[in-house]
Amino acid sequence: TNTTSTTDNAFDIMYGTRHKFNGLMDYFSVPSSTKGAGLVDYYAKLGYSPIEKMYFEAEWHYFNLQNKYVANDVILNEHLGNEIDLSAKIKFNKSVELYLSYSTIFGTETLETLKGGDKGLFNSYAVVMLTVKPNLFKSEKQ
Repeated sequence: TNTTSTTDNAFDIMYGTRHKFNGLMDYFSVPSSTKGAGLVDYYAKLGYSPIEKMYFEAEWHYFNLQNKYVANDVILNEHLGNEIDLSAKIKFNKSVELYLSYSTIFGTETLETLKGGDKGLFNSYAVVMLTVKPNLFKSEKQ
């Protein structure tokens, strides 16, 4: 791959659904995240529902560059890092749902070179979201 080319041949996920793919931390949500070198995401996902209104999920992502990338005349190692995503969804009734999520990424020197920052620092992300869908108006056909 020619990383000096201005031609973009990247696959782009349309309509903002980027959070669904490539981990919840959105480190690699746009093609420029890897400076045009592409992304390979090996992942495993495990879900469990102990009762009907409760669901737990764990995901592990192993991120690699798709193509070789040269920085300072050195070909970078292809491994970008590992991400772990844990989430829970609890449905209290048909109108109220609680979503909890915690994610962390363990970056490599390659990730640090491409995106900046410090791979030695602990990086995590948490979400608490309460969804309330009230039925304000109800009409019945007569």
